[in-house]
Amino acid sequence: MSPQQPRLPSSVFEALFIKSMGGGPELRAQLLPFGVDLNRLAPEYAALTMYECVQAAAKFAYADLPPNEAQRQLGRRFTQGFKETLVGSVVIAGLGLLGPERLIGRLPRLWTVGQSFGKCLATRIGERHWQWEYSH
Repeated sequence: MSPQQPRLPSSVFEALFIKSMGGGPELRAQLLPFGVDLNRLAPEYAALTMYECVQAAAKFAYADLPPNEAQRQLGRRFTQGFKETLVGSVVIAGLGLLGPERLIGRLPRLWTVGQSFGKCLATRIGERHWQWEYSH
């Protein structure tokens, strides 16, 4: 039996490609070759599909930037788009109630919500200083 492939919920695709990037026809055309139809999202997608879509979207939206900077810009857009999703609005509303220390302690769990791979660990190494580790 082969191990289960890492999966991501469609809300991640909604946040980046629909909410933050608008999901227009040109972007839809870029993602269709990877099996992602922004008009009819599947419940979840393989992590590899997300990787391929991010690469295509970065080239589409930021063709004039180096790949790493283009991906960084997409990450910023994702954060804004996530706040506009149902899941994101619930998460954001709860975060404000926690306070900084409790929020930082919960971030590792939040960063791995909705995915079947990856582990995140936050270790406090001093006052207002934390070390983050992410592995998959």
